[in-house]
Amino acid sequence: MGAREDLLAIREELDRLRERVDQALAATAADAAGASGEPIENLDLPRRALTCLRKAGIETVGQLAAKAYRDMWRMPNCGRYTVRDIERALAARGLKLRGERLDMGGWRPERAPRGKPNAQATQE
Repeated sequence: MGAREDLLAIREELDRLRERVDQALAATAADAAGASGEPIENLDLPRRALTCLRKAGIETVGQLAAKAYRDMWRMPNCGRYTVRDIERALAARGLKLRGERLDMGGWRPERAPRGKPNAQATQE
C-alpha cells in the first residue's frame, strides 16, 4: 500500500507542477500579445459569455487566456456555445485557451440540428 500512496502523491505533485507551467506559459503568451490587462468587454462576446466570465471572476483577456478548457467546462452556465464564442473571440486576437480541446463525442456546435425535434423521437 505504501508504494501506491507514494505514486499517487507523485502524480498529484506532477499535476500541480503542470498546472503552474501551463499558467506561466499562458500568461507569457497573453503578455506577448499585449492583451493581459484588456477588459473582457473588448472581446465583443455575447452577454451570456460575459456574464459567465464575470461570475467566475474573470475580468481581463489575460485572465481568460490563462484558463484551460477544463476550467471553462467547470464554470456554471458555461456550455458548448459559450466556449465556442470564447474560442473565436480569443482566436481573433491570436490567443487561445490552454490545454487540449475536449472532445464532445463527435458533436460539433456548428452542425447542431435546428428547429423542432423529430416527432417520432419525442413520442418514445
